[in-house]
Amino acid sequence: MRFIIILISCILIFGCSSKAELQTEAVIPVADSPIATSTIKPQKIVSNDVECQNIKDIIGSADISFDGKTVINFYEKPNASQPPAQILRFYEDKELKMDSFTAEGEKSYILLNPEMHKLDYYIFDLAVKSRRNGWLEVVVDDQKNKTLWLQENKSVKFEDWLQQMKTSFSVGSLNIESNPLRLKPEATAEKIIFEGNDCFEVIEMKGDWIKVNLQNHCSDAPIQSVSGWIRWRDENGCLLIEIFPFA
Repeated sequence: MRFIIILISCILIFGCSSKAELQTEAVIPVADSPIATSTIKPQKIVSNDVECQNIKDIIGSADISFDGKTVINFYEKPNASQPPAQILRFYEDKELKMDSFTAEGEKSYILLNPEMHKLDYYIFDLAVKSRRNGWLEVVVDDQKNKTLWLQENKSVKFEDWLQQMKTSFSVGSLNIESNPLRLKPEATAEKIIFEGNDCFEVIEMKGDWIKVNLQNHCSDAPIQSVSGWIRWRDENGCLLIEIFPFA
């Protein structure tokens, strides 16, 4: 991915040292199913003054690949025989020297605008709520919980949470003190103390926990061999980590 998201939706980033700017705005999976960046915005506030990105109903993200000629159709129902509810037409913006898009349709949807995505890095992700016979139900307006349907094809691919994490540059804890690295995927397991940034490579997933290795290229600390477990979401469906698509 580089929804996972992307987001989400936490989305425009410039390196591990700029975590606050790189927060992925929303997306999520089912119990043992993994995430992607998306553009779903925080829903409530939880302890430690950390915003809760509520990903309880999100199973992953739609990763949209595009160039200056891509056309993406959105439908009210998973049925391509009906007229699209929204059409995105990508084009080469010669002034900005990057690809952008225009939206065509009777309604305007919050998450379907260029500013919600990192187009100069070719990142366009939407949170997925359900997947059915080659169709993805994606969130297009998080405030009204409005969804539309996309048909999977060479330009629209589904990524679950684990796929998103594994293909990202790194992941990090939103609060390493309240959600530290542990020896086992258990809240009472021994904490692992390490130097440098919480910049992790994801290895595997078990429910709400992910096994990670420390990425030494994110830190000035001496090379370390550190591996452990960290929670990526809590029991309320709040995302506990940041996903960094690129350095």
